[in-house]
Amino acid sequence: IRFSFHANTVLGKKLNEKLLLENEERFKLAMEGANDGLWDWNVITSETYFSARWKGMLGYKEDELKNVQETWETLIHPDDKENAIKIVNEYLNGKRSVYESEFRLRHKNGNYVYVLDRGIGIKNKKGKIIRMTGTHVDITERKLNELFLKQINDSLSVRTGPSYFSEFTKFCCDTLKVKYAFVGQYYKDLNYVETVSFHGDGRELEPFVYDLTHTPFEKVINEKACVYPKNVQVHFPKDKDLKTFGIESYLGIPLLNENNFPIGIIVLLHDKPMLDIENKTSLLKILSSRTANELSRIINDKKLRQSEERYRGLFEKMHEGLLLSSKEKVLLMVNNRFCKMMGYKAEEIIGKSGYDLFHDDETREKLIEKVADREKGVSEQYEVEFITKSGKRIWTHVSSSPHYDSDGKFSGVMSIISDISERKNNEFELQKTVEELNNRNNELMQFNYIVSHNLRSPIANIMGLVNVATLPNISSDEKSKIPEYIRESANKMDQLVKDLSIILTARSTINYKKESVSVSQIIKSNEALLESQIIESNTIIKTDILSS
Repeated sequence: IRFSFHANTVLGKKLNEKLLLENEERFKLAMEGANDGLWDWNVITSETYFSARWKGMLGYKEDELKNVQETWETLIHPDDKENAIKIVNEYLNGKRSVYESEFRLRHKNGNYVYVLDRGIGIKNKKGKIIRMTGTHVDITERKLNELFLKQINDSLSVRTGPSYFSEFTKFCCDTLKVKYAFVGQYYKDLNYVETVSFHGDGRELEPFVYDLTHTPFEKVINEKACVYPKNVQVHFPKDKDLKTFGIESYLGIPLLNENNFPIGIIVLLHDKPMLDIENKTSLLKILSSRTANELSRIINDKKLRQSEERYRGLFEKMHEGLLLSSKEKVLLMVNNRFCKMMGYKAEEIIGKSGYDLFHDDETREKLIEKVADREKGVSEQYEVEFITKSGKRIWTHVSSSPHYDSDGKFSGVMSIISDISERKNNEFELQKTVEELNNRNNELMQFNYIVSHNLRSPIANIMGLVNVATLPNISSDEKSKIPEYIRESANKMDQLVKDLSIILTARSTINYKKESVSVSQIIKSNEALLESQIIESNTIIKTDILSS
């Protein structure tokens, strides 16, 4: 029974060892197929296994490196060694739950290969790691791409506009090892490309315009990338510039705006077959987003400048004064007509408050209150006095509207100013004339009253004398005097009419001569006119005016 038990135990152990070896062999074969380097390390004995792929990754044949732990330590880059060993120890001591590390190993040719090292530990019954198995993955391409992107980002992060494109194309030539690199902008319905920056032969080259017909550029519009690692002239025999520049290989990446519309292109050209073109394509795709944004900004800035130039032309040609002020009430722009109207040069008033320059305190406060209405989107027309540089006051008609920035936010006030001083002066003169006419009309009514009253007196005298003449008991002597009395009253009435005519003539004259008069004489004359009424009414007239 004991022998049978022992035999079964030995047999079972051998079977387990066999299965373990088979599993390890399958794992090694799988890892070799995956193109990763396999390593196995006995932590207790320091015995180490490096697969053929692990060694080949560094340029060595399988028998050129010893399977000992010191091999790994010897090949680590000096700058990475301390940290790599530290990560291993932390994993062995339980301070890390997962073992993963990146470092550089020296290649046989002296260069360094970036490696991603991953592994897992096998523990004994006490929970101590006694063995580790893992893989090396060559991540050199990824790391170099990361370094390239970091370098170009550091180089371009503070650059914008033409400076960005110039540095970008230079960096592509120097780092990606190609003869020419350029960034171009599409125009004329995508039929042409105009270079924004063209670099080659170690210098910035003259810009050019390129007809896309029968060229590789034509294909970039419709494809995400256009790649010809070699023989590009064979594919595009009608492209004379490819022959002129001696181009053998071509890589083009489209630049798209925020609406996914093609606005430009990144192009690499080389006079030899282009190596590692997949990696170059990936890098340019990553960089195309920033480059497209920068190109969009240049295009939009150009459109804005053109719009501003058209706007400025219209601005200056207007017969009315125009001014644009910020929401802080500072003048940003004025046209020549406004400057001429106010007597200032543009540089004298730009950047200053128009409310302080052109208005008195009372008017200023009223106009500042109106800005709140502009912020609410309300436009308004009103008339207001402006004070010119010379101190002259002019009346203006103002059409004021809110002004918005490109994001639709209120940014200030746009005002159209018309000089209406002549019209206002005419209105004031008309008002003055109307007032004068009203005054004269009132005076005429008063005059009419006086005239009617004065004419009524001599007429009443005549009528009274006529009535006296018909009385039965009047004496012949008195009766004989009546015609003389009537004649005197008629003469006085005639004189009154003449005096009235003179008065009317004098009042119709703007500038008439004033004369001194004797008030006492006027009173005596009127007493004579009113003699009959005075006698009949027994009226006594007293004056304290001294005769002159």
